[in-house]
Amino acid sequence: MAAVAAVVALSSAGALLGTTAAQAAPADFSVTSPTSGQTVDSRTVTFTGTGTSGSRINVLDENGDRIPGTGSAVVSNGVWSTT
Repeated sequence: MAAVAAVVALSSAGALLGTTAAQAAPADFSVTSPTSGQTVDSRTVTFTGTGTSGSRINVLDENGDRIPGTGSAVVSNGVWSTT
């Protein structure tokens, strides 16, 4: 399976600004939590979503760098989660 590169944009205050494919993605994906514009009070955020099984999701900043502390998630049975 091909990897799906995605950018999850966060503000310094912890609000989810948006998500987008970092390049033309071969598989569909979505972020279901946190929601767009949601402020997160914790420094530990769990990202969840849906996608094509077997795809890999990475949480990157607006520069394409992995957000420190996040791991890579593999979509299983149409859902994914990473902290």
